[in-house]
Amino acid sequence: MKKILVIIMLLILFNIYSVNAKERVNLYLFHGKECPHCNEEIKYLNKLTKKYKNVHIKYYEVWHNKNNNELMKSVKNSFDINSKGVPLTVIGHYKFLGFSENTKEQIKQAIEDCSYEKCIDVIRVNKKINIKKYLKVKNQVIKNRIKREKHIEKIKYLTSLCTSFVLFINLIILYKYIYD
Repeated sequence: MKKILVIIMLLILFNIYSVNAKERVNLYLFHGKECPHCNEEIKYLNKLTKKYKNVHIKYYEVWHNKNNNELMKSVKNSFDINSKGVPLTVIGHYKFLGFSENTKEQIKQAIEDCSYEKCIDVIRVNKKINIKKYLKVKNQVIKNRIKREKHIEKIKYLTSLCTSFVLFINLIILYKYIYD
C-alpha cells in the first residue's frame, strides 16, 4: 500500500513540475566598440545568458564595421527608429535603444515572453514589419504572458495541495504505526 502511494505521489509531483521546452531566443546587440553603455550592456548580457540557456546573442559592432552599420540602419528603419545611437538591442519584435536599469528589466521580460511564445525574428526575416502585424503579435504575447502567470498560480496551488496531501498521508501512517 505504501509503495503504491509513494509511486502515485511521485508521478503527481513529476507531472506538476514538468516544464515545456523553451523556445530559442536570438538577441541581437548593435554596439560601438568604445561606447561605455554598450560595454556595460555586453557585461550584463553575458551574465544573463548564464540564467537563460536558450538565449543566443549575436553582437554587431557598428562603428568600425560598415556591413554591420548597414544592417543596423535596416533594422532601425524596420522599427521606424530615427536615432543614430547605440546600443540597439533586438529580441524578436522587441527593440531597446540605449541601456539603463529600466532596460535591464525590459530585456528580461522580452526574453521571458519570447522563451514561451515564438516571437518574430526581425533580423532573420530582414524585411519591414507591418505595424498592424507588430501590434497584433505584441498583444498576443501579452495575452500569453497573462495565461502563463495564471498557469503558474495553478501550479502553486496544486503544489500546496499535494504537499498537504502528503503530510496528511504521513500523519495517517505515523498514527497507524503508533497505535497498531
